[in-house]
This record gives sequence, C-alpha cells and structure tokens, in this order.
Amino acid sequence: MEDKTVQKNKKKKQGVKLSPKPYLKGKAVSALAFRRSWKVLLYYIIYIFFFLIIGSSLNFDSMLLRLLTNGIVIIGTVVLMLNEGARVGDGDVAFAEIAWGRQEAGKSVDEGDMDRCFHPLKGVVTALTGAAPFLIASIVYAFLAQKQTYTLQALPGWLSSYAGVEEIAQPLAYYQQTVAFTGVDVVRMITRLCIFPYMNIVTVDNATGVLVLDRISPLLILLPAMGYMAGYCMGPRSRAMTHGSIESNNRRRARQQKKAARARKQKDNTII
Repeated sequence: MEDKTVQKNKKKKQGVKLSPKPYLKGKAVSALAFRRSWKVLLYYIIYIFFFLIIGSSLNFDSMLLRLLTNGIVIIGTVVLMLNEGARVGDGDVAFAEIAWGRQEAGKSVDEGDMDRCFHPLKGVVTALTGAAPFLIASIVYAFLAQKQTYTLQALPGWLSSYAGVEEIAQPLAYYQQTVAFTGVDVVRMITRLCIFPYMNIVTVDNATGVLVLDRISPLLILLPAMGYMAGYCMGPRSRAMTHGSIESNNRRRARQQKKAARARKQKDNTII
C-alpha cells in the first residue's frame, strides 16, 4: 500500500509531460507583428498614466517601503506583459499547428496564414516596435543627461511691489531670467514618466542616483517589452503542456473506463 502511495506522489511531482506537436514556422517581420505593436504601445501608455495616478502615494520616507511598493508595481508590469506575450505566442503556435496539418494534407498556405504562424523573433519585433517611441527618447536622453543642480524657486508675490527699487531689484534680477523649453526637456519628461517607479525609489534629492537612472533608462524602459518577448517565446512550451495535459486526461479516462469495465465484469460473474 505504501509503495502505491509513493508512486502516486512521484507521478504528481513529475507533473504533466510535454507533448510538442509539429507546427509551421511563420515570419518574424510581418504586418501582423506591427499591428500588434500598437497594443504594446497602449500598454506602455496605460502604465504611464497608472504611475502618474498612484506614483505620489508610493513615495514614502522609508527606503524599504519605497523599494517594496514600487518594486511590486515594476514586477507587476513585467508579469502582465509576460502573460500577454504568452497568450499571443500560444495562439500563434496553435494556428501554426493547424497550418502545418493543412500543408501536410496538400493544401496551400497563403501569406496571411504564414504571417499568423509562430516565429520566435516575432515577439521581439512586436515588443521593440511598440516600445520604440519611449525607447528612442530614453536613448537620446541617456547621452544628454547631466547631473541635476539646484534651481531657484519662485519669488513670493509681495516682492513685485519692490520691482522699481534698484537696491532690491538688482540682486533679484537673476530670478527674472527665463529658460526656454528645449528638446532635451521633452525627452527628459518622456523618460522620467516611463521610469517613475524607479525615480520614487531613488528620490529626486539623490542627484547622483537620478543621473544613473537617466543613463540606464533605456534598459529600464525595455523591461516590460522583454517580458512580452519572453512570454511569446513560451508559446511552444505552453502548447506542448496543453497537448500533454489532454493526453494525460485521455489516458486517465481510459484507465477509469477499463477499471469500470472490469468491475462490471466481476459483478456479472459473481451474479452468475
């Protein structure tokens, strides 16, 4: 009895056996891959708005709390993109299996079907194209970023009444200088919005830390896209697990049917 229990436990630990099926490999670069990139871009925009809404509430005084809460947000975005990529990759492999069956049956497979079939680099093309606007801005800013310096704050309104007094106006003339909004400011704003959780962890008071974030911002922005790539590449394994699970269920059902048939046969023999 103990041996049977041990065997059952071993089978459970082994899990479902992979059962890969042949599939037709599609094309990495296709119109479908570029259309899908719009969804990746939309995810990035949603994440930015999400960071803007909850970002300030995650800026705690405690470094540990900042790291924990913002880290959860960062991991969450990567996991969501991983799941999305896995879903798309699984669907492409399923279609590619059908296309392979059609080709084996002597039927033609058109260009549209080839575009729909799985290719391991299709996820890379989709993710990079979707993240491209933010990635390009961050790469440009990574080369232009400089260490932050102190900037003068706005003067109180009551000082405007002394603007005509030379002894007061001259020392405060520097406050009246205006700084033009340049292209660097644009790419900085885009980059900082994309790495909002990391900025929360480091805090804007840490000029050296912020500069490091600016330098490595392309890698940080690329993380969700990398999650999508990894998820998409898991498509063949996901399909193999699905087939393995179906086959395992079929074998178990067959064993149960044989067991039930033997039980009925023994019952009939007993009655006779």
